[in-house]
Amino acid sequence: MKNRMLRFETCSFYDSTGMERHLEHMAARGWMIEQISAFGWRYRRIPPTQIHFAVAYYPPASDFDPEPTEGQRTLQDFCVRTGWQLACTQAQIQIYYNEDADPLPLETDPVVKVTTLHRAAKKSYLPAFYLLLAVALLQCAMFFTGLKNDPIRVLASPSAPCTGAAWILLLLLCVTEIGGYYRWRRRAVKAAAQGLFTEVKGHSWRQRVLFLAILPGFLYWLVTVLATGPAAIRLITVVTFLSILALYGIALLVREFLKRRKAPRTVNQTVTLLSIVFLSFFLTGAVLFAAIRSAGRGRAEAGQQTYEYGGITWTVYEDELPLTLKDLMEIQTDSGLYTRQYSGNESLLLGQYDMQHQPRVDTDNYSELPGIDYTVTVIKVPALYALCRNSLLRESRRFMTWQPCEASPWSAQEAYRMETRDGEAVNRYLLCYSDRIIDIDFSWEPSPKQMRIVGQIMVDNPL
Repeated sequence: MKNRMLRFETCSFYDSTGMERHLEHMAARGWMIEQISAFGWRYRRIPPTQIHFAVAYYPPASDFDPEPTEGQRTLQDFCVRTGWQLACTQAQIQIYYNEDADPLPLETDPVVKVTTLHRAAKKSYLPAFYLLLAVALLQCAMFFTGLKNDPIRVLASPSAPCTGAAWILLLLLCVTEIGGYYRWRRRAVKAAAQGLFTEVKGHSWRQRVLFLAILPGFLYWLVTVLATGPAAIRLITVVTFLSILALYGIALLVREFLKRRKAPRTVNQTVTLLSIVFLSFFLTGAVLFAAIRSAGRGRAEAGQQTYEYGGITWTVYEDELPLTLKDLMEIQTDSGLYTRQYSGNESLLLGQYDMQHQPRVDTDNYSELPGIDYTVTVIKVPALYALCRNSLLRESRRFMTWQPCEASPWSAQEAYRMETRDGEAVNRYLLCYSDRIIDIDFSWEPSPKQMRIVGQIMVDNPL
């Protein structure tokens, strides 16, 4: 039988009555609170008992204090004399318990209690949520801007839908906490003037729902990356996730170590902050190193060659492509004059793959050799098809636009050809099939036979 238990609770900072009721319920079940930390609430086993709890606030306290301040000790001595024993503290929150059947209230003046609570909230609780609110607003604005301007890129990313949803939930959490606090305070101030203390009602469940909603998003992101991401992305994802956990854990360990060593509050704050900054740079370097090493290993394993041209190092890619120039014409592309490059992103919603079969830029007659670039967008959720089609039709080069053209040569449902503003057609086409849309750019004008080949190869290729 375990004698210790760690739980993640969802009580708000200012919900003192909610915390008291919860701790009394836990004591009746045989669990006494003994520590509140960033890792959760830790309980120890006791005989099931009816115990009264009281939550008090001491605004000058800090998580970086090595030991109770003189003011805290004075408060604790006062509470002991009135029958209340200290259970644990967490920054400004001080939790006391009393085993008497009908104890005297720890605090009797609602005005003082509301005023003290507000002073404590302004110390850390409200500033932290204001900072999170600002960051969440910025990230949500960036997410929705990207979703408006380039929804395919966002929805095809293994991580963007998850991170966007997480920032939205964090924004809702911040609004719920800050708005809930000020609504409660407005009522509490009025009630305190009449000698009453206003409880916080119906707030904890909203916080719990928001936290639980993050879990499916995280699982979606993890499954998407591991199931569809290339090896390099999977490695970077794992390294990044472990780095974040390490940064968080090490910062807490540094703070607790300095507290045990009785370091002054300012020293603890400074050293902890510096350790976070240093570790952030170190772990960012580790992620970049993993990415570069993975990319280098991938090139080495593929036997890719490089060459210098115009002061730039170019890579000769030899990726497998569903459609190559050899499928369309009689041409020798295995002599090292051409490069075949494949890249893309894929999620459980969409896949977008960029491919090109082009001559090397250092070839003497580079501009005369044929080449093709094409992007294939695979729509896995049919409801997103219209969104993707409209987004691609909005995309156009400067002074160019898409115009409908004959779709039957491509075996497509719809087809568009890009034209200049003056009505001159160029050899770039947008081809719409049942579950995919292909944006293909030729360096020559394709023949009907070549159009038919493109349709035959691309329409059923699983990519």
